[in-house]
Amino acid sequence: MARDFSRILSLVKAVAVLRHRWRQRDDRGRLVADIGDYATVCEIVGDVFRGSVSGASERVRELVKQVGQMRQAALRERVTVTTLAAALRISKMTTSRRVDVALRNNWLINRSKGRPFDLDLGEPLPPEPGLPAPEVVAGVTV
Repeated sequence: MARDFSRILSLVKAVAVLRHRWRQRDDRGRLVADIGDYATVCEIVGDVFRGSVSGASERVRELVKQVGQMRQAALRERVTVTTLAAALRISKMTTSRRVDVALRNNWLINRSKGRPFDLDLGEPLPPEPGLPAPEVVAGVTV
């Protein structure tokens, strides 16, 4: 977490430098970042950060959710990589990579003994840890 904090801080500093014309300076002439700089960083790297902390990126979460919806809609039909790719409108290769992540983390299970997969929901996805919302950070005093 300390490594991630320093990276986020570096990104906030970089955004402040890019917007230097609109930033205040302190009594030593240094740029002062504002909450808008942090909000920009959250927008750019928020999903990457969530994915790196829990392993469950927004796209993997979307895939797992889709498997659940497909299972509810047709209890007897198999949910394969092909049917899942068609439902998500992405390539089979991309779908396969995301399925592999979900299977490794037990968020999906394979009901068949091999391929083609017969996917179903497994363990619940971890909560979405992410960067604190800019509104929360704005209320924090140091």
